[in-house]
Amino acid sequence: MLEEIENSKHIKEVIDKSRKITSVIYNSEQAVNHTRDNYIEGRDLLRPMITRFITEHVALESLIRHKHALQRCFTDGKF
Repeated sequence: MLEEIENSKHIKEVIDKSRKITSVIYNSEQAVNHTRDNYIEGRDLLRPMITRFITEHVALESLIRHKHALQRCFTDGKF
């Protein structure tokens, strides 16, 4: 059942966008450190993986939890 949900067009779009967000941050050590140190209280964002829907759900939950901090990170002009 979860695989069917994951394959819906809307869910795929959300997951693809979350992968892009985490990829932008995690592809640069400077971006990771800046985001972690200044916006998400030293925590890591969970990166969505292809293997399991639940992993993607947990990663999306992490992005939602840190949504406002991530928005500030990308708009503060220091990144």
